[in-house]
Amino acid sequence: MLKEKFIIIFLIILLLYLLSFCIFLDDINYTYDDPKNLDAVVILTGSKGRLGLGLGYMENNPKLKILISGVGEGVKFSDLPIDQSFNKNNITLGFEAKNTIQNALETSNWISENNIKSFLLVTDNWHMKRSLLLFRGVINNVEIFPKKLASIKLNFTYLVREPRAFYTLIVEHLKYIISHAQIIYYWILN
Repeated sequence: MLKEKFIIIFLIILLLYLLSFCIFLDDINYTYDDPKNLDAVVILTGSKGRLGLGLGYMENNPKLKILISGVGEGVKFSDLPIDQSFNKNNITLGFEAKNTIQNALETSNWISENNIKSFLLVTDNWHMKRSLLLFRGVINNVEIFPKKLASIKLNFTYLVREPRAFYTLIVEHLKYIISHAQIIYYWILN
């Protein structure tokens, strides 16, 4: 009798996990409308393309403030592929963050120092759901608009050709689940 109860509990947990994974996958291809007004853009370092996507918003609004969060130690502004026509005074390199929760904390400090009320968050499509969870858990009273770099395509052919992409999705989903505990821990401490 006890063995059957454990099997039922395991199956319920597995079903909930699979449902959560399907919802997570559904969010990958979801696109958000670009906001009309922005104070800033926050670019999380990582895959190629994030920097160009985020900096592209500065072309139409040269006064836009930009934070590049998670820059590696020793990296100088001149090391980055940034067009020289951009106003370097409006671009901040953030060296404190080593992971996504630290990106959110670094951004929280930066937006307080710069009196920012809304910003565009730039990261990969597979990383956005967790990033939004952590950023919205850490940062209050500021509008966060997601902008995804479509680095993983959710179709069967792509996932067969790129099995590492499917592995990335599984790992990211597990990190997303764990991030809920990070937010609860942060909430308790603050």
